[in-house]
Amino acid sequence: MGTESIDADVRDRYDHGDHWISAAVERGLPFGLDNRLLTAVVKFNLIPDVLAALYVVTQWGEWSVRFLAAAALFTAWANVAPYLIWYYDKRVLPSFFDTVSEIVVDTDRLDELAVRYNKFYEGFDLLSALLWGGGFLAAGYFGAGVFEAQGMTGDGRLFLWTTLAYGAYVGGVLGEGGFSGTVTTLFLVREVAGLEFEIQPLHPDGLGGLSTVGEFAIRTTLLWSSASLLIPLAFQLISGAGSLNVVMAAVTAGYIGTILATFLYPTLVINRRSERLRTETLEAIRREYLALQERVDGSSADGVSDVNDRLEMQRLRNQYDDYATVRLYPLQIEIFVRLAGSVLFPLFFLLLEYYLPALG
Repeated sequence: MGTESIDADVRDRYDHGDHWISAAVERGLPFGLDNRLLTAVVKFNLIPDVLAALYVVTQWGEWSVRFLAAAALFTAWANVAPYLIWYYDKRVLPSFFDTVSEIVVDTDRLDELAVRYNKFYEGFDLLSALLWGGGFLAAGYFGAGVFEAQGMTGDGRLFLWTTLAYGAYVGGVLGEGGFSGTVTTLFLVREVAGLEFEIQPLHPDGLGGLSTVGEFAIRTTLLWSSASLLIPLAFQLISGAGSLNVVMAAVTAGYIGTILATFLYPTLVINRRSERLRTETLEAIRREYLALQERVDGSSADGVSDVNDRLEMQRLRNQYDDYATVRLYPLQIEIFVRLAGSVLFPLFFLLLEYYLPALG
């Protein structure tokens, strides 16, 4: 992921703006440091990371291994999230427009979509930020007893307030950027499915060229599923608020549902559109074939014209078979494995929370 690059022509044609987080990551660090991941960590999480280290050192013996592990996973996601936002903005989106242009007939319309959805993702959704930030803050507030039991009382109470502020920041700033990418993918694929495109039965992907949609969907799904790292701490806060284990299962199930929807909705939309297109194409081929057959049957001569008609009929039969047999659901083995991994990831943390309580 970190070494992937895109062609300059692709950037010029399909990259029309920056999400403010990806713009900050793109600028790099002083003194010629141009590592995107390092830039993301330093610019967006250096102070929280320092505070976390101070908490570990100054409250030594107050925290449990179980809590510290959950907090470390939360912090790890927060550190990598700005990079993932940059990656979606500067790699995933432009690459999708480039590859889908192979099957879209109206490339001018595709160019318009590239401009519009770059601007859509570039914008800051205040409502989404308030919902995510407020949700994270509320989870920390109602689960404050968990933090207090880990040494965030007395001289450590400062860390309680910085933790609550950090939660609001992660949800409102980083959560907004990550969620916006998922929404962008869902809306964009729906619009692409409404464009005029062609099924290519002989495309190397064996899917009529539709693998580009499956790849776009699974890359978005994987980025979204990375938030599974937040689950262990969320479970501890839920337990601290006196909730039952069934709530943990419900939260996990709901999250897995959003992961599946992120992949299934775009792929099903393009599949339904391509199935209709295939039906129309097959009907057109059938009508052309029947017209030729009628002309051949009504002809009494076996001249060059008749031979050409029969050859054309054979070509149409082959074309019909190619269209009829090509798979149009963009799911390959590689994509299926990645989808399964994105679903199993949160399940792993659910099982960990159920069966390894002794870590605390």
